[in-house]
Amino acid sequence: DQQGQDRFKALGLKVFSSKGEAVKEAEIVVLAVKPHLVQAVAEEIRPYLDHDAMVVSVAAGVTLDQLQEYFDEDRTAFRVMPNIAATHASSMTFVSCADRCAVYAPVILEMMGTVGEAVLIPESMMDTAMVNASCGLAYALRSIRAAREASIEMGRGAALSPPVGPPARKGA
Repeated sequence: DQQGQDRFKALGLKVFSSKGEAVKEAEIVVLAVKPHLVQAVAEEIRPYLDHDAMVVSVAAGVTLDQLQEYFDEDRTAFRVMPNIAATHASSMTFVSCADRCAVYAPVILEMMGTVGEAVLIPESMMDTAMVNASCGLAYALRSIRAAREASIEMGRGAALSPPVGPPARKGA
């Protein structure tokens, strides 16, 4: 709606009426859509992309081969997987690209570093890396619970147990 567009413009952001218009001058296009929509969005924007524009996908499970198929084999494409901690600038983000695209990796790593840490890995390691990073929160919470239970078993009681775990982990 016009009111929403005016709010974005007031923030100094460019507002476009179509996806094609939005990407036609972009150097980097970030695909942040549900995985089942990537192909349709790619088909819609592909004709408007500059030949040198890079495509960065954060769609879970969409491989580099798929990105090359949806765009073109010569397109510089990155597969990027941040985790939920990005909302607090504490993500462990994994970035993959074809070997020929690695020269551009520092740009993408810097961009993704704004939401936490970012590391370049082979795509073959993406699933394992994501499992470990995504489970990190679960491991941390399990550790806090285990420390609380141990404290109770040692006779300190539940009332004194919660405050000790998080500060000790932060200090570590």
